[in-house]
Amino acid sequence: GNTLGNGQGFKINVNNGDRLAIDSSGNVGIGTSSPNAQLQLTDDIWTGAGTAADPSVKVGDNNTGLYYVGGNVLGVTTNGTERMRIDSGGNLLVGCTDTTPARNNDAGGMAFTAGGRLEVSQSGGPSADFNRSNDGDVVRILSAGIAVGSIAARGGAVTTLILDPRTNGVGITGTANAILPTTNTGGITSTAVDLGAAGYAYRDLHLSGAAKTDTIANESTGTTTTSTTQTAVATFAKADYDSAKVVISAKSGTDVYSTELLIVHNGTTASATEYGQIGTGSALATFDVDISGSNVRVLATAASSTSTVFKVTKTLL
Repeated sequence: GNTLGNGQGFKINVNNGDRLAIDSSGNVGIGTSSPNAQLQLTDDIWTGAGTAADPSVKVGDNNTGLYYVGGNVLGVTTNGTERMRIDSGGNLLVGCTDTTPARNNDAGGMAFTAGGRLEVSQSGGPSADFNRSNDGDVVRILSAGIAVGSIAARGGAVTTLILDPRTNGVGITGTANAILPTTNTGGITSTAVDLGAAGYAYRDLHLSGAAKTDTIANESTGTTTTSTTQTAVATFAKADYDSAKVVISAKSGTDVYSTELLIVHNGTTASATEYGQIGTGSALATFDVDISGSNVRVLATAASSTSTVFKVTKTLL
């Protein structure tokens, strides 16, 4: 090999090629004679594996830097402890060594998978904090690139959950001792949002105070009979309720008949009294009650085999 100095720098020539150069600024080049940085290489650099306590690539001090964990895994260490790694699948793991810290109930850690999934686990306190300096969406939820919902800040004090951001969509928000309905943009609204829909009814509503409403509507399709055979048109659990007030509407063609029943039972026998009958013609049915298994039944016997539709509302006590 040869060495060459020219007063402006220093070069080492091997096999008729510059292999190492130090220019007048003190920049070192390996594989280049014109380094543009303090150290410039034109090919690979290899180091030993190192450890978390003694990384092979050190930054700032002896126990901070990069090291080879093994199995194509690169570790990042500070103060002699691994803080983060990129595993062989391209997953970024912070504070943990597995890709499912939440599902494994790890004491703490985050996994950003190469497939775009995020898992966060925390042993105490919230797993994530999100902040916005003013009102509006804090977290936006998308499907196939289209917004399908969001979690927003309102009034600098409460959260609004947008369930459907489309036109005529809905959301909910909070206020003092109340949950309020919102529009698709998070504005509080009144008399515009339904709870449930035809064919998508909730089951029981449990309240400790009064139920306040402008109307009571029965959205069910009811029971249809085409014979004079006695048919159950409503039931309720005898173990849960001792009495009931039932309003029945019967319709056959254009004729409508409505009546009310007051029902009581002792677990073995059910009794009812009927009152308030009204109709556009003659009575379309007669009514009775019984107990069948665990239920109290409201029974209707249509006056004719013409199709008759029964709809029922119940107040259970």
